[in-house]
Amino acid sequence: MSAGWAAVIGALVGSAVTGAVILARDAIEAQRRRKAEGRDASEAILVHSMAVVQVANALRLTMKLRSGLGDAVDVLLRQREPLDVFDLTDRISAAFQPLFAAQVAVWAKGSKEVIPLANELVDCCRVLVAVATEGGRAGTAVARYVAGERWTEEQERDYEMAFNSIGESRRNLATRLRQESKGKRLPDVLA
Repeated sequence: MSAGWAAVIGALVGSAVTGAVILARDAIEAQRRRKAEGRDASEAILVHSMAVVQVANALRLTMKLRSGLGDAVDVLLRQREPLDVFDLTDRISAAFQPLFAAQVAVWAKGSKEVIPLANELVDCCRVLVAVATEGGRAGTAVARYVAGERWTEEQERDYEMAFNSIGESRRNLATRLRQESKGKRLPDVLA
């Protein structure tokens, strides 16, 4: 083999090695980017789950304060406006939309260990809002009409359990994210 061919073969081998290194580097970078995007989406679920908790608490308080004969009289005398169902729906949607968007991002880019934890947290959020907006069963229908919504001790326990389940689910997801991040700084959502 002549020196010319040796140079050509050397150049081809060098190019192949360089190309393989570049492809490997790009694959590693894509994997890092995907992990970072999955972590960001999981962190977004943690953040947006708190917005849902706030909406659930506000809805429950609204049901208590804006029910009963006193509220009806205030609305009748134009002391306050009636509740706007569409406004409430918009507020609930505004709280859940970013949560659902983050959940979809976790489905697409999260690890197989994080996906079920994220799903559990979103389910806990839906349960909390359902329990928070359940009509009170304390007292008679007439008493609730006069005094407003009141919940039984069992309903209050159910609400507290739903609230606590979100905290536990958030803790599980945050713990898993810390394990996967291996020392990378994550926001302290448990403080």
